[in-house]
Amino acid sequence: MRDIFTTCYLDYVGLGHFDPSVFRNPSEIDAKDYNDPDACCQELYTDLLAIYKNQFEKLGFTLSKNDEEYILWMDKGNMSYTMSSDFIGPSRASAREAGITGAEVGEYLRKTRVIGGHMLWPVQQREDNRNSILLTGRGGTINTQRGGNKGFCDRIDCTLQDLKNFYASINGNDVEYKIKAFDKYKSWLQLFDNFESFVGFFYLDDFCDSDYRVYDLNSYDIAEDRFERFVGEDYKEINYFRIPDKEGYESFIAGSIRAILSRQLRIRDDFEK
Repeated sequence: MRDIFTTCYLDYVGLGHFDPSVFRNPSEIDAKDYNDPDACCQELYTDLLAIYKNQFEKLGFTLSKNDEEYILWMDKGNMSYTMSSDFIGPSRASAREAGITGAEVGEYLRKTRVIGGHMLWPVQQREDNRNSILLTGRGGTINTQRGGNKGFCDRIDCTLQDLKNFYASINGNDVEYKIKAFDKYKSWLQLFDNFESFVGFFYLDDFCDSDYRVYDLNSYDIAEDRFERFVGEDYKEINYFRIPDKEGYESFIAGSIRAILSRQLRIRDDFEK
């Protein structure tokens, strides 16, 4: 029987066992097109359902999936949301741009393409038993808007800091945030009341300190096993969130692995209670 907490989802995308040494560039594995588990892995969505089913029931929603779609459905009365998986580890493309070798990218993917390295974001909102679409992903979802230079190059730490600012803003504080899709999905985000509750719900405590100050994953000091916290609004600037040099991106990879594997243990401990 497959174990949720030892599964690397790149083993389940139709390319056989994922060997880091055969990863050559962001779009290929062993000369075959790279298949993103977020878009093609039923095992990933089965495991996300198992992890979050009880969590969403506490909010009054039923969580479900079928074997024809790579999404999860959350339903309450006539209201429904679809959610998709999002990898929260380092970007393959950004890593290669910074000079990280293909084999090195493969090594961190092997470690982070686990359940602790995946998040859920909303895509659609529907009503009338899923028949009427109120909101679509057209114009960008939270997932898509956090990518690339217009977003945060897929950095989850900057995304969380921006989300923290969003929650502060809707609670009356004069702060700005960059990802405008937060406004679009405001009703979904408000299900969690505030940033602290969101972090707890999605097991993201290992990306923050005990005061919910978000860790800058690029600041990770391996020898001291510690992070610096984000200060001010610099995180929104491209010369801050984009990491062009190999040494800097290696620190970001190390920090990401540290946070993701700690999150993996947190999820497992709660799941096995």
